[in-house]
Amino acid sequence: MSFYVPTPCIPRLSIHDVSGRQVRVLAEGGGVRPPGWRRAGWDGRDEGGSRLSAGVYWIRLEAGGMETTRRITLIR
Repeated sequence: MSFYVPTPCIPRLSIHDVSGRQVRVLAEGGGVRPPGWRRAGWDGRDEGGSRLSAGVYWIRLEAGGMETTRRITLIR
């Protein structure tokens, strides 16, 4: 998945289940990043490495004072 960072910042990209519980952090820290497009992959696993079930999840991006959430579907 691709996402755009509008300003120099430390972006954070996380996956949440339908109840709002965070199941995985895909990108966080690593210092201030310049503006531009970024790419992150998700293998359908939680932080512990367990495979998550198929269904709807939410991906949340926090970057440079901006927050956005989008729905994604995990298909097995």
